[in-house]
Amino acid sequence: MQQLLTIWQFSERLGIKPSTTRSWIRKRKIEFIRVGRCVRVSSLEADRLIQEGRVLPTQQAVSNEKKAADGQSAADREVRRANATTHI
Repeated sequence: MQQLLTIWQFSERLGIKPSTTRSWIRKRKIEFIRVGRCVRVSSLEADRLIQEGRVLPTQQAVSNEKKAADGQSAADREVRRANATTHI
């Protein structure tokens, strides 16, 4: 459901300064609504920005997590590799 947020509410929801929100409005980087002299931003706009900024893990990161869960972290493997080369 769409809710109209004040600049302050929108900023707080995204964890940014209100001046950043005002700058984005001035530069037309986000969609906003004028109600008389008041400016409001849709909660859907906040959701859109959050979704656009989402970064999915790479396959390599997922593999590293799986190996770490198996008891082998990248650091452990690096130490073993370094020890193996020094014993030669």
